[in-house]
Order: sequence, then C-alpha cells, then structure tokens
Amino acid sequence: MWKKCGELICAGDFNSGFFWGAVTLAGVFLLCWIADLVIGLLRGRRCRSVVVAGTNGTLEVTAGAVASIVGILGAEFSSLSLRYTKIYRSRAGYRLAVGCACLIAPTTSLAAVAEQFRARLQTGLADTLGISEPVTVKVICLAAKQQ
Repeated sequence: MWKKCGELICAGDFNSGFFWGAVTLAGVFLLCWIADLVIGLLRGRRCRSVVVAGTNGTLEVTAGAVASIVGILGAEFSSLSLRYTKIYRSRAGYRLAVGCACLIAPTTSLAAVAEQFRARLQTGLADTLGISEPVTVKVICLAAKQQ
C-alpha cells in the first residue's frame, strides 16, 4: 500500500517537486526547533529568586530584593540611572543583566564607569547576600544622554 501511495505522490514532475519542497521545509523547521531548544538549554533560565546557602540552611532572596540592592549600589554612580534588573540561572551560577541609561560627559569613559559599576555590583552582592557562587554581571547601556 505504501509503495503505491509513494508512486502516486511522485507520479508527475509537479507532484515530485511539491513533495520534496514540503519535506525540505519540514526539515528546516525541525532544525530550527532543535537549535532553539539547544540554545535555550545552554543560555540559562530567568529566575524569580536567588538561593543562598548558609550555615543554618538556605535563604531564598526574591528578584525584587536583588533589584533593590542593585538600585542601592547603583546610586553611588551619578552617571548611571538603572532601568531594569534581570536574573538568569545557568550551570556556572547566576547571571545578572542590568539595563541602565548613561549620562556621557567628554571627560568620562563609559567603559571605565561600566567596569567600576560591574565590580561594585559583584562585591556588593557577595557582601550583602553572601552568594558564594560566581555572579556574572552584564551592564547594558540602553540610552545615552549628554550632560
């Protein structure tokens, strides 16, 4: 039965071309779906809290509390205004993405300010929350305004 069905599908040039075009399109969709799945697994997932291991057990700190701590630590930098804070969990530890708007002056180096802010966030989060796992901080400059 299947042999007869295959012969009917590929009976003419139009049917054969349509069949192989549909098979190719389905294969491309399948490859895109597999690539999206692999990238999603490797990138990590957005999380709502940070779990901190202590001597008496674990402590769960919410994403809002982490955003508040980032806001307090970011208040030291007058050239940055924070817009959002996102937390991602990966195999290596936590990843923090901080979006901010930057005030640029001719004498200010944006890379230097971002690096100082990143270092301050890493030490501040380790001191405040006691996170022993590595925290990767990604500073994203969304907008730049001139002073």
